[in-house]
Amino acid sequence: AWLPEVFCGNRIRVFGKLFLFSEGSNPGQFDAKSYYNRQGMYADISALRVTVLEEEQDVVSNAVRSFKQRFRESLLSLYPQEKAGVLNAMILGDKDLLTEDVEELYQRNSISHILAVSGLHISMLCMGLFRFLRKLTVPLKTASALSICFLIFYIFLAGVSTSSLRAGIMYLV
Repeated sequence: AWLPEVFCGNRIRVFGKLFLFSEGSNPGQFDAKSYYNRQGMYADISALRVTVLEEEQDVVSNAVRSFKQRFRESLLSLYPQEKAGVLNAMILGDKDLLTEDVEELYQRNSISHILAVSGLHISMLCMGLFRFLRKLTVPLKTASALSICFLIFYIFLAGVSTSSLRAGIMYLV
């Protein structure tokens, strides 16, 4: 089926098949229903036809989405799939490129937290930028403002997760 190009901010109508998320039936098994319900999603849809009703766009969201896509494509062109997936998860918190084997390996060795954007990532990036700017003799207030702007951009880039918001607030403090 042909699907139109859809942008953040568009109002769309979707026709397709609706699927309810499955519950984990074994102890320790991933429970998709609980996971997605906590995020406010209650079903998945396989789109057969999409119609754009209003073409209004959210410029900021589209810019972030476009940057993420270009970053992802750059990683895939520079590294093999496995390494690109790990780097993409570490830098952007996006686990879409991770293979099941790699994700399971990180979980089995209790280091899967490395793949989530955390306070460590945010503080290293923002303080690194701040200190770099100060070494270039950028005034304190300007370096602070630029690192805060980068912080806000990075939080949006990482998907505005609870952990990245908390880390951003702690960085500001």
